[in-house]
Amino acid sequence: MGVQAMKHAALLQEWSTKIAECRSSGMSVRAWCAEHVNAPLLPHSYASASVVTDIIVKKFADALPLYRQEQMWKRLGVDLKRNTMAHWVVLTAETYLKPFSDAFLRELLRQAVIHADETVLQVNKEPGREATAESRIWAYASSKRAGRQIRYFCYEESRKGACAEKVLSGYNGVVISDGYSGYNILSQATRAGCWAHARRKWVEAMPDGATKENTLAAKGLEYCSRLFEVEQKLESLPDADRRKQRQLLSKPIVDDYYAWLETIFRPAGKLKKAVTYSLNQREYLCAFLDHGEIEISNNQVENAMLLLADEHASLDPAGLLFCRSGGCMRGVVADDHLLSAARISAQQKRAIQPERPMWSIRLDGPLRRKAGGCWGNRRDDLGGNRDLI
Repeated sequence: MGVQAMKHAALLQEWSTKIAECRSSGMSVRAWCAEHVNAPLLPHSYASASVVTDIIVKKFADALPLYRQEQMWKRLGVDLKRNTMAHWVVLTAETYLKPFSDAFLRELLRQAVIHADETVLQVNKEPGREATAESRIWAYASSKRAGRQIRYFCYEESRKGACAEKVLSGYNGVVISDGYSGYNILSQATRAGCWAHARRKWVEAMPDGATKENTLAAKGLEYCSRLFEVEQKLESLPDADRRKQRQLLSKPIVDDYYAWLETIFRPAGKLKKAVTYSLNQREYLCAFLDHGEIEISNNQVENAMLLLADEHASLDPAGLLFCRSGGCMRGVVADDHLLSAARISAQQKRAIQPERPMWSIRLDGPLRRKAGGCWGNRRDDLGGNRDLI
């Protein structure tokens, strides 16, 4: 028997003794438990805050699937099924963590810049839909220059622009995204495009051994690369100064780029896609010239999306993310809001205090409330998320 299993056995024996003493003294076991035992983390469950916290961190921070955790518990002599753990994770997210994700969204909407993106998700057991139907994970992230770094994930059944509007309705800042037309529904926001996407189109159009002298794709790639080189030099400048320098250094490159695009005669294949993308997205790709506070790419949120996929899902060769049900996926994103905030905060703290462990999130203490999800007097100010580490 493992050490942990021996401790559990000793604890069970201790509680059995206390219950026997209650019965012999005539005291109600229920009354004694109400006086001495904390309310359960989840109604009608034996799950403790420490166990559920351990499961969540291992799954979402350490990419340890529940079936492996089931095997680990079995080695300790505990028969804890993966379905039970999955239920705990989802219910804990809905009961305790969703208020945090709602607060993260409120904070994100106060910021001047938001990065937005979405990716394909396959949910196997969605009511009224086939298992092969494609759903979406929508992701929203703070700008690199934001004082508070927020990552907000949202599960939706479709890629309709209404999904973005549901989250960003009324937002009047700058939304950085790829070329998807669904974001056009955000009538009050200023849209900015992604030069990394434009550059990627040229990379895809380049044949082997291409150079700027012998292929148009290589020349288009060179224009994009020059913009990123300028951005690297301007990285440390304040917003106002960066805007001025973009007008001096970046605008001539952009003007030359679009003048050159107009000279390309009847492009075909992937070359046509690259040319068409930049021409159709011109308004959005040029937005960075007038906004020193924004980046020229959408990599900020795309990196968050990649991290989401790497942490707690299996990817098939086509890159599809799978989940068992919509309810499960909503629990996943609620967990990710909190853990991504904790990760960012931990990274900042390690720069000052590198000896501190990255993860020490607890579901008791400030996060714990009686079963039923009472969240009275919680702070809207997200300074409280620093207390989670």
